[in-house]
Amino acid sequence: RFTTVLVGGAAVPATLRASAAATGVDIVATYGMSETAGGCVYDGRPLPVARMRIADPGDDGVGVVELGGETLADGYEGNEELTAQAFRTDPDGARWFRTDDLGRIEDGVLSVLGRRDDVINTGGLKVSPHVVEEAVACALPELAACSVVLATDDAQWGEAVTLVVAGRAAPSLADVRDALRPLLIPAALPTRVAEVDEIPRLGPGKPDRRTLRAILSQPSG
Repeated sequence: RFTTVLVGGAAVPATLRASAAATGVDIVATYGMSETAGGCVYDGRPLPVARMRIADPGDDGVGVVELGGETLADGYEGNEELTAQAFRTDPDGARWFRTDDLGRIEDGVLSVLGRRDDVINTGGLKVSPHVVEEAVACALPELAACSVVLATDDAQWGEAVTLVVAGRAAPSLADVRDALRPLLIPAALPTRVAEVDEIPRLGPGKPDRRTLRAILSQPSG
């Protein structure tokens, strides 16, 4: 019987950790990609041969995750332009790979908040869909397996934090905001709730936010 499971490819929901812990299984979240020879950060802490940092952080400490260390690739063979975009070298010779993820580092622990193209820019603030989904799983557990959070166009704020519920009736926006208010900053509270028959997904099972956003942008009726 195994006691530990390594999970990668996406953030680990708190509900999954709790379910695993109830059966005596410890979940360890791995983070890395082909450019770092696979996982190099485990539960937010880098391996001894790896380094991590946050580039271009905002006032909230959130910025672009960059990874470095001994396992870093030299670049993309035959594509010098892409290599120059993704890899950088500091004046001291240290090389870094610029990921497509946003995150923050607190007390030496990395929290990956989501892909840069998934982050919701609302009223000049960045909101991670993952953070909102974690709050939904805690406050509205009946929606955890049938909902997704994404950005939709908003004339006033640029983008709206939108909770999409699939295959069942969605609660009212007021009820959603009341349930999530103790867990989220005001900017992260959904300003729109939508219903769909099903959530489109990518190959690994991740929600296809781009397709879903396109569906929601279509005129109703």
